Amino acid sequence: MKKILAVLGTGLLVFISGCNLRMTPATQPPDAAFTQAALTVEAELTQVGVQPSQTPVPLLATATSVPTITLTPLANNTSGPCSNQAMFITDVTIPDGTVISPGQPFTKTWRLQNAGSCTWDSRYKLVFENGDPLGVPAGYAQALTSGQISTGQNLDITVNLTAPLSSRSYKGYWGIREPTAGKIFTSFTVVIQVPNPTPHTVTLSNNPLESGHVQSDGVFNTVTTMGDLDSNASAEVFLSFDTSGIPSNATITQVQMDLTSYVMQGNPFVNLGCIKSFAQAYSALSASVYVPGPAPTNEDHDWCSIGDLNVVTTDNDFRYELQAQIGTSNRLQYRLQFATSTNNDGIADTVRFGVVKLIVTYTTP
Repeated sequence: MKKILAVLGTGLLVFISGCNLRMTPATQPPDAAFTQAALTVEAELTQVGVQPSQTPVPLLATATSVPTITLTPLANNTSGPCSNQAMFITDVTIPDGTVISPGQPFTKTWRLQNAGSCTWDSRYKLVFENGDPLGVPAGYAQALTSGQISTGQNLDITVNLTAPLSSRSYKGYWGIREPTAGKIFTSFTVVIQVPNPTPHTVTLSNNPLESGHVQSDGVFNTVTTMGDLDSNASAEVFLSFDTSGIPSNATITQVQMDLTSYVMQGNPFVNLGCIKSFAQAYSALSASVYVPGPAPTNEDHDWCSIGDLNVVTTDNDFRYELQAQIGTSNRLQYRLQFATSTNNDGIADTVRFGVVKLIVTYTTP
């Protein structure tokens, strides 16, 4: 028993001596602490690197601050403004050189493809650039589309135009204006040929059932006599022409009036002056249509002698009046009266007409 206690006592002395030795630090270089800390961090980072990064491992705070590293992103080819480009595909309607009649409306349609990277929408405009406008005003613009046209998609672009009246070749330049800087980034054309129109001529005779004369005393009938009667009553002639055979889209180029069929009594041109003609809206013969003299001064034409009556008369006023009637009425009526109603001498001074003709020349689209 004493022997066992001696062994235990000796062991206890050795244990206490070992503890005292470990608590006494050995002599180390001045930067050993920093070296040790660095090794410790390196070991921990190595452990983090080889383990799956499921949960972030916080770094231990050190006395030395870590400099901040700023990363510069790589250039990206898709960054920055998009590009506007268009590729012409085809003329859907009215290919270049199409023959179109004078004054005829037509619809031009181009097919283009969006060949750029910008998406076209209603902010993009179809604009007339220069050349022959073909019925649109200077600076004309319309929305390119009501939807969105992405890269690679086709778009049919349509504009309503009108062929001019003169015969020749016409060419207009059009483009697309982008909304940001207002630049036109493409150009395409419309080319048409307007031929010489083919004239048509028609002769209209006055309708005997709708023509006649009205006297200042209220008498009217289908006899086409005008002037100063032996009763000193004055007579005015009304001539009605059926224009329904002329197309509503006709362009009147010339109108002639033929008064060469007549019988004269007395000396009307000396005693009553010139015969004056007035176009008016058609009305049936009645006492109310008589216009008291002296004759108004807004006549279309004057005949002041027998020589004037013997010539078929051309006057632009005839053309203007008929053009105004085309498409709105199928009747054109003329009133003829002398400048003076009567000279009150009891002697007849009259002109009685046979068939009166209107010779009309016109073109159509």
